Amino acid sequence: MMMNISNPSFYKTIHKDTPASRAVLETVKQSARRHLLKWVVCAALMALLLSSFLLMQTNASGGHTIPGADEQLIVVSSGDTIWGIAQRYTKDADDIRFNVYKIKERNQLATVTITPGQKLIVPKL
Repeated sequence: MMMNISNPSFYKTIHKDTPASRAVLETVKQSARRHLLKWVVCAALMALLLSSFLLMQTNASGGHTIPGADEQLIVVSSGDTIWGIAQRYTKDADDIRFNVYKIKERNQLATVTITPGQKLIVPKL
């Protein structure tokens, strides 16, 4: 049996549009909007929290400026390099490369780049 769906009056006789069904549909739409808004706000807060943790940085020698008993605190001058500082404090028989490594390690430096005015702790070399 074939039904003629092209007739709009036939569709309306089967599917009654009552005020009660409209109210239920409107309630569902409002509930969906509220939940969607909550999810969007939660996602934005999580993204903000994650990005703030990722953007946190520490100073190269922050908090470690108190030298131990056998260490020296120096202030970097213009033109100073870690190699030059290590060379100043290295004995003749010692390897300068290892002392550069020790200075970087003690001051938690990721690179050998230092800036004038920066405080470095030179461990016993």
